[in-house]
Amino acid sequence: PPAVPSTTREAIIGRAEEWIRAKVPYAMSGYWSDGYRQDCSGFVSMAWNLDRSEWTGSLTSVAERISKDQLEPGDILLFHNAKDPENGSHVTLFGGWTDSSRTRYTAYEQTRPAARKQATPYAYWTNSAQFLPYRYRGLAEGGGRHADGYPGRETWRRLFS
Repeated sequence: PPAVPSTTREAIIGRAEEWIRAKVPYAMSGYWSDGYRQDCSGFVSMAWNLDRSEWTGSLTSVAERISKDQLEPGDILLFHNAKDPENGSHVTLFGGWTDSSRTRYTAYEQTRPAARKQATPYAYWTNSAQFLPYRYRGLAEGGGRHADGYPGRETWRRLFS
């Protein structure tokens, strides 16, 4: 299994923001200057600070399945199409809920034409029921619900206020 280096939610979102600012173009077989593949799973590998680019079928080896209610910034929503991984598989980095009803969230993702951050319906635009939430095993800080508001609200405030 791949190495699981320790990181924080703030560092994960910070690394994702770097690709957003750089407008890293999508390229399934290309590699950015930091050594990560320029596709969705390469983006998550970079954000999680893994030692190499994983793919949608291997990200679960460094993550654990969580519930929607447990989602916090830095977690992922993953759809792996095992029958045809290059056609339909996708992963997005969860940035936090955009509403108290938890029907939309900020998604950080590597997709055509370039890395982006945008409000997205839960769990995703297409194949929504097949996107499953996961948490990186090397997370150095805890997660869970916060007393004042929806899950992820306090982390969101620390990162973006």
